[in-house]
Amino acid sequence: DNNNPDYLKNPGIQAALTRIDHLFDHVNKVHTKIGATQTSIEANNERATAMHLNIEIVKSSVSDADPALAVIGIQEIMQTLQSTMYVTSQIQKLSLLSYM
Repeated sequence: DNNNPDYLKNPGIQAALTRIDHLFDHVNKVHTKIGATQTSIEANNERATAMHLNIEIVKSSVSDADPALAVIGIQEIMQTLQSTMYVTSQIQKLSLLSYM
């Protein structure tokens, strides 16, 4: 190719440039994975904050409630929380596997 300077025609330099291109591709892929993981962590953090707030609201309403009804309510909330956390962990596993 007449447009390339002589030093770019050197096979060693060509190989190095190709290697650099591959490294840039790899860095971009890793950066994408990190971004996806960060987004997932932020979403999980937001859900955990919302769950914590809901638990605090329920705790305050339970303190004035009938103890038997309060126990039933807390058990239902804990079951919901456990289910939500299980589903979140399953979604997290899927999203991480899809980027591998």
